[in-house]
Amino acid sequence: MRKNIVKRSLPLIVAMILLAGCSFDNKPSIYEQDAKYLVETMENTHPCFVLDDIPEGYKEAKAAYLKAAKVVKNQEEFYEICLKYCCSLKDGHIFLDESEVLGDYVLKVEWYSDGKALYLCDENGKPTERKVQKIGGVDVQDVFRTIEEYCTMENESAVNLMYRSRSRLVYYLERAGVKCDFDSKLILSLDDGSDRKVEWVKRKDSNEGAEETENLSWKMIGDVFYIDQDQCDVEDPNLEEVCEALNEAVAKGTVKVIYDVRGNPGGNSAACGQILQAMQMTPPSFGMVVRVSELAKQTYPEYYEDYSVSQVEEFDGNASDAVANPDVDLIVLSDEWTYSSANMLCVWVQDGKLGRVVGQGSSNSPSAYGDILPFKLPNTELSGYVSCRRWTRPDAEADQKQLRPDVEVPYGEDSLQVALELLR
Repeated sequence: MRKNIVKRSLPLIVAMILLAGCSFDNKPSIYEQDAKYLVETMENTHPCFVLDDIPEGYKEAKAAYLKAAKVVKNQEEFYEICLKYCCSLKDGHIFLDESEVLGDYVLKVEWYSDGKALYLCDENGKPTERKVQKIGGVDVQDVFRTIEEYCTMENESAVNLMYRSRSRLVYYLERAGVKCDFDSKLILSLDDGSDRKVEWVKRKDSNEGAEETENLSWKMIGDVFYIDQDQCDVEDPNLEEVCEALNEAVAKGTVKVIYDVRGNPGGNSAACGQILQAMQMTPPSFGMVVRVSELAKQTYPEYYEDYSVSQVEEFDGNASDAVANPDVDLIVLSDEWTYSSANMLCVWVQDGKLGRVVGQGSSNSPSAYGDILPFKLPNTELSGYVSCRRWTRPDAEADQKQLRPDVEVPYGEDSLQVALELLR
């Protein structure tokens, strides 16, 4: 009887001996570590977590992200799940460096989206009625759904912009199931039953032929003082010159001013404020919530040195703070690419009744998160940005999601010419 017990127990005993001689490394992978770091960075920095404004679906997205991080095999897969997680916070100012993943090629095609479909543009850049049904055999709606997974879209302008811009990029097309062969043209299937072949061009060559211009410049167009600003930079060497020239022109009787911030991604809104002041204008006050965090103190130690971590500062907005100059007819030109501080300028002008906004509405909401802080994941070294402030537009009764231009210009038409006609 004892012999049978030993015989039956032998496999278990051998297994225990083998286990005793082995060591198992239960240390989380670098992707799990960085996923946890990213979540902690967002939750310890972003204002939504102290304002009871956590987006619907965030908790589920976070759980899915941490679970997926346990099985990713490479940097590309990890970047992909990071994009989806960041997208769940629904803040257009949160982003990861995409320079190494978008691919070298882009479709050489111009099309327009109304948020529902893609329409080919003519040689002048104006939308036609020719609707694209499929891209490389994949339904356009499937491409749109893929873009929604990876890209934050704060309002309807953002939807239109992301649909038309991201649907040209290899990264999103491949994830939607499009087979991208850069040696062959890609076939677009149109709603009239015809096909169109589109070639690939290198992304770095897609802007070939474009003129290099200064970030900030001015000129007279007839009796109109025209300012062109590509980025809001208080350190711009031309800022003082532009302000002095504008101030002098207004003092001598110039009454027509066009301030062009189309394509301006933002920067420091103080640069816009200085230009308004040169016209003897004062912008209204945005409402603001500042969340102080370890990352904020590390990034701007001189600014946050007197603040404690987890401190929250709140400031009320007020549209009545604005001071207009009744002698100046100001028009600000905006489009879907006008973002952050440049969009803040548009809100200032509209809410403070300083002038008119002409063009298309920004893909950044008037009331939104911003003032971004940089971070880098310790193992994968992916870099990105996270907001530390919540901005609320001065006019509490106005649309908080979408800035509606005073004069809306259809896509493909020149807002500058429309503005000159209005001033004429």
